[in-house]
Amino acid sequence: MSTDLTFFTNEPNAALVDRFKSTLHAVQYFDVLVSYFRTSGFHQLADSLESVEKIRILVGLNVDRKTFENNH
Repeated sequence: MSTDLTFFTNEPNAALVDRFKSTLHAVQYFDVLVSYFRTSGFHQLADSLESVEKIRILVGLNVDRKTFENNH
């Protein structure tokens, strides 16, 4: 079981999608706090999230139009 509790951030040569994909294979719950949420990024993780039991996303500032329209 992974005990990596550090924040995930975009950095040169360390994209968020790569970091998520490398850790999601061993998680039961996916709780994430983001400022902005884009469905395009979430779709890049779809295969990696298949086995996750529960997913919760708290968005602080903004979502893309597609996300907004699908939830209203």
